[in-house]
Amino acid sequence: MKFDILKPETVAGVGKNGNGVCAFPGVDAATIHDKLFVVAEGDDGNGTKAAEVFAQTFSDHMFQNTCADEPLAENVFKEALFAAKDKIDEECPDSNGTQYALLYLHRHGVLAAHVGAVRIYHVRPKGRRLLYKSKDNERVLVPGMQPMSEPVKAFITNVKYGDYFVIMSKGACQMVSDREIMDVMCEPVNDKTKSERLKKLADAGGSGFVVSVIHISGVMNEAMDERLFENEGKLMAAMMADFEKEGKKDVDAKSQVKVKQVPTTSEQPKQTETEEEDYPDREEPRKREFPIVTVTALALVLLAVGIWFWAQQKHNDKNGQGEEVVNTNSSKEKDTINILKNTRPKPVEVDDTKIKEEEKKKEEEKKKKEEAAKNQAKTNETDTVAPGVPSNANGTPEAKPVNQPTAAPTPATTTPTPATTTPQPATTTPQPATTTPQPATTATPAQGGAVKPRPVIPEGE
Repeated sequence: MKFDILKPETVAGVGKNGNGVCAFPGVDAATIHDKLFVVAEGDDGNGTKAAEVFAQTFSDHMFQNTCADEPLAENVFKEALFAAKDKIDEECPDSNGTQYALLYLHRHGVLAAHVGAVRIYHVRPKGRRLLYKSKDNERVLVPGMQPMSEPVKAFITNVKYGDYFVIMSKGACQMVSDREIMDVMCEPVNDKTKSERLKKLADAGGSGFVVSVIHISGVMNEAMDERLFENEGKLMAAMMADFEKEGKKDVDAKSQVKVKQVPTTSEQPKQTETEEEDYPDREEPRKREFPIVTVTALALVLLAVGIWFWAQQKHNDKNGQGEEVVNTNSSKEKDTINILKNTRPKPVEVDDTKIKEEEKKKEEEKKKKEEAAKNQAKTNETDTVAPGVPSNANGTPEAKPVNQPTAAPTPATTTPTPATTTPQPATTTPQPATTTPQPATTATPAQGGAVKPRPVIPEGE
């Protein structure tokens, strides 16, 4: 499996009793690419230097010999611890001891290891569950002591999107309870605000502290993840069993006091994954809070949707004038067609009798005009025939042969007479340019139907 994280948030406080705490990466130094987180704390005035030496040496050895995209080898982890202890023996031989907690995200899951009272929390806000909490012990990494104290390790593979890992030094754990950690980590605020609230709670004590918050933003599972080993749930169940024993001792000492028993591993091995935890430092068990705000908001949304649908139904049941439409209960037409018919305005009926009368009048006037035009054409034809000229049955004048002298070769203008079959006699006017004028005759109708030529008198005579 592969992990993606948001930018880790680390806060620290300076104490009054001289206890030194160191974190790697430091405050505001972590990035989304970091996979290793270390918090170390010394027990005396020289503990600050010992804590810094441990954190720096351990992280350097891990970076040089591991890769976050590959599984973590057990021998590499032990070599890093020995290298850190040797460095403390060399540079801080007078130190009284160092406590530490480390978290490493690698290919096979998450490794959580600690020595002393530095705690590691695994919180899942979805469902408000505490999946893992490291148990404090009295082990200390002391310079020159052989053999070296082995850390308590937890192999975690039950990691999902949105989970949080919180590493807290001893000074912060003394001031912040488990319930306060759950309340802060489950709030719908950003990681920066959560870390600042934890810092404010831890500042009430007089010792130095460090708090690191790691937010898982993505988990890519692989086929081999099903065979990975995990002891997170077993360690949590064993810790709760120890609390049960301590509770029984308190009952023996004070018979009037009743302590709520926690089921053992055999009775309920997977309690940490399915149910909520009861923590020993609480005065009374935590009660489930009913989400009143959520239910109220949902009810308001449903009410608004219902009102909207009711208004739409009322609008569809009325026409444009605001009057209710009577349903015809026709089984042949669909409801949608009925709604469209009921909502459409009725067409306005127009009396077209007047229009028809006007059209008839126009046609009659048109016919009268055509008849008048025909009559006018006939009158024009009769007017074109010359008076006194006998006409045929058709009304056209008869043409008789006329002996006419040969005309001069000058151009003659001939004006055709309409509606006559025979051409009218051409009139030739004398041209001034000719020296010997040619007599031209104009055919004019005479009495008796004969045409008599007239002599043409030249100009100037």
